[in-house]
Amino acid sequence: SNEAARESSQPAWTGGAGPPPGRPSGSGLDFGLYAGWTIGEIARHDGGYLVWLLERKEGRRYEEEIRKVLDLKGDATSDRRSSWGR
Repeated sequence: SNEAARESSQPAWTGGAGPPPGRPSGSGLDFGLYAGWTIGEIARHDGGYLVWLLERKEGRRYEEEIRKVLDLKGDATSDRRSSWGR
């Protein structure tokens, strides 16, 4: 089946975060650790993953949505680093 072919082409850890927690909001991911989760569910559970995703080519199409849900302005990584050590 197409589903089996798609699954076999993805890394074994795809979906490793388990089933989404509920209250979906925003775009759903079909790849990575949080496959099956929406941007909003991931933001509530692991905002750091979304910051990391912003730096990956897979995350580019979600950039505006991720920045909005995490309330990030400008460059996400420098914003985060500047607030860490305070």
